[in-house]
Amino acid sequence: MGQKMQVDPREASNHYGYAVTTTSRAKPGPSAATDPREPWIDTAKGIAMVLVVLHHTWLFLGAKGWSVEWWDVADDALTTLRMPLFFVVSGMLAANIVTKTLRELFVGKMALLLYLYLLWSLARSIWFSFVEWPFSAFSPVGNFVLALVWPTNGLWYLYALAVFTFALWSLRKVPSKVVIPAVAMISIAFASTPLTTGNWVFNNFLAYFVFFVAGSRLRQVIVAAVRASTLWHAIGLAAGYIALTAGVAITSGRSDSLARMPLSALAVVAGIALSLQLSRSVVGRPLEKLGQQTLPIYVTHSFIISLVVFIPISSSVPLSVLVFMATAAAAIAAPLAIYRVVLIPGVYTLPWVRPRKRG
Repeated sequence: MGQKMQVDPREASNHYGYAVTTTSRAKPGPSAATDPREPWIDTAKGIAMVLVVLHHTWLFLGAKGWSVEWWDVADDALTTLRMPLFFVVSGMLAANIVTKTLRELFVGKMALLLYLYLLWSLARSIWFSFVEWPFSAFSPVGNFVLALVWPTNGLWYLYALAVFTFALWSLRKVPSKVVIPAVAMISIAFASTPLTTGNWVFNNFLAYFVFFVAGSRLRQVIVAAVRASTLWHAIGLAAGYIALTAGVAITSGRSDSLARMPLSALAVVAGIALSLQLSRSVVGRPLEKLGQQTLPIYVTHSFIISLVVFIPISSSVPLSVLVFMATAAAAIAAPLAIYRVVLIPGVYTLPWVRPRKRG
């Protein structure tokens, strides 16, 4: 057998929001900017990843009986920010796929996403066969065997990226003025009405697809607008988002009302504007670094969080706050530590890709 190809996974997967990425020049295309990678993109990814970890930490703690009601309102409100922001950035990074052939698309993009989704779905099935799954009846075999036809696990984002990538490529010849409104109507229907597929993952696919499409089709517009924005724009947008979110929470009590999609659009704009400002500060540097390494956090953070089942439950609010923050911090730090030392091909890359030493 020949020597395994040695490719940096950051280069192999640098077009997706989950990916570990470097500052590099994107391949030119009709919708892709040719300038160097914008640092604020990684900052936005870092923010979204932290919010996802906080959400899953809250779910596990609440399911185990910890007192986390104090986070309920904030977590529900952040539904309009965390995944919409993730998908807009992911769409921006996938803008050049319209230049690919179908074979190039599958070999270079979709194969990695589907492989990682199935690999880590199998890992989750094995893990939660031994560690308690606190939400509902868990079928390890069903969780994996049905992963593609009836997905029910938290790795759905990787599967969504694969599906969205193919869908975006298939729609490459349809004008944006047709695609974006049509997709927006579908997303609104599944995000803000009782319409359902019967599967929460597929519901999420349809609710969030518009953000991926908008990020890809409007990439140059977004980049230009962000470059022209100021600190006061970011503050004003953030204040407006918080005020409107509070108003919706008071009047409807939930984020899944008809206001969800407009709020999500505002949240993404505010989040991107804030990401730019943070990327220019010392505070934003850790988030930027985090945004460059979201893959290992995404696929393994639930394993770390699930260990909370071994901690005795307490009704103390101060203690629950401490456990909440400590668990979330560990769910970010531990996967990154593991990622730096695990250099086995096929763990975070395709099996024939040998990762380089990570700093």
